[in-house]
Amino acid sequence: MKIRQIEIKSLFGYFDHEIPLKTNDRITIIHGPNGVGKTTVLRLVHDLFERRFHSLFNTPFDRIVVRFDPKGTLTVRQIKKDGTKDSAKLKLTYRLGEKSIEHTVSLSVEERLKRYPSSLLERMIDHIERIGPSEWYDETTDEIMSFDEVIFRYGHFLPPDIRESIPSVPDRIERLLNQINIVVVETQRLFTRHKNGEFVPRYRRKVPVQRVTVEQYSEDMISRIAKCQRESGELGSSLDSSFPQRLLEAQLPPLATKENIQKEYTRQSKYRNRLMEAGLLAAETSVPLTPEGLAENERKVLWVYLEDIKKKLKIFDPLLLQVELLKDIVNSRFSYKKLSIDKDKGFIFESDHDGSIVPPKALSSGEQHEIVLTYGLLFKASPGSLILIDEPELSLHVTWQRKFLEDIAKISKLADLDFLVATHSPSIIHNRRDLMVKLADEAEG
Repeated sequence: MKIRQIEIKSLFGYFDHEIPLKTNDRITIIHGPNGVGKTTVLRLVHDLFERRFHSLFNTPFDRIVVRFDPKGTLTVRQIKKDGTKDSAKLKLTYRLGEKSIEHTVSLSVEERLKRYPSSLLERMIDHIERIGPSEWYDETTDEIMSFDEVIFRYGHFLPPDIRESIPSVPDRIERLLNQINIVVVETQRLFTRHKNGEFVPRYRRKVPVQRVTVEQYSEDMISRIAKCQRESGELGSSLDSSFPQRLLEAQLPPLATKENIQKEYTRQSKYRNRLMEAGLLAAETSVPLTPEGLAENERKVLWVYLEDIKKKLKIFDPLLLQVELLKDIVNSRFSYKKLSIDKDKGFIFESDHDGSIVPPKALSSGEQHEIVLTYGLLFKASPGSLILIDEPELSLHVTWQRKFLEDIAKISKLADLDFLVATHSPSIIHNRRDLMVKLADEAEG
């Protein structure tokens, strides 16, 4: 199931927005003058599917309607009796054909929850740490959360009297929200907080240690390569142990001709070269194969051997395509450096000037943004996700902006992602006005 259309009625009290997603192209661009709510639209969609219902009270609107493909609608109405905040409610309605399911979230419930001592949260939930008067750091998700967010996400860890104050979402609506994965690309993404519980005291607060995201992603790349090599090695050990028995039991297949053996060996040699060029395998020298004059039993040995190698190399298929696209995008943008991948060192940035190695911290902010954005989309976003990007032009040089849609189109195809982008930049839009959806201002609405 995917989102087909988003409608927001009476945003801020007067804007009506209707956003049909470009499902065939998988990229939709929303644009409009300042103040019409481009950023707010992205935030509301994200908060809804992340079940951050408390935040939906903070922005005035009449209703949000999300239409799904192939069918079904989810409507969120903001109800304020007599205009008082204390009686505010959200009414969620999921319709599928003639059937409908409703759920109500009351702000008064959330206000009652705040009567409990906030120190209770750290005592009951191991993986959160208080870092401010009303902020908690979640080590498992690397997020800064408010009191309400902690309660609604981790209420099941708390005592029964608190849990009873939290209205549970009906199973059908919960399953619906789980089917749609929304990812927000943050404007500030060059630094991430350390997830391993390492904190440094600052006055009376504790703050997570920050790390350069490019360095963190470089380590992630090493781990991914190691995982593939480990899985390939484990499969190889299993195949090697059964090789003699399979060889004795196997019949020579009709396809195992001298010509086909040579073709398969050549294909695998080329594939190994791609893996070595991508940095996924150590460099090695291939030995040419001359299958002329092979006896039947020799052809059988070679055929079984090549079939085993094919299975071991196939494990690298997804990672190879991701790495090749990462290098293609980054190296087509960088003017004075080249990115390569090393299975032991991760990212290596080599200067075109003198061949020296440039540390990740020494990259420009624009170069770091390009790497972090591309890597995050290729390796961190789950297939089928809807990616929300607000004003990507803030971190990209104007010449890179013109290639932005081309880049995410390639990523969309490989990683199975959909994009909803909010932008002012004509360079981002470039020649793809067909992807645009204008958010009307008040006069046009």
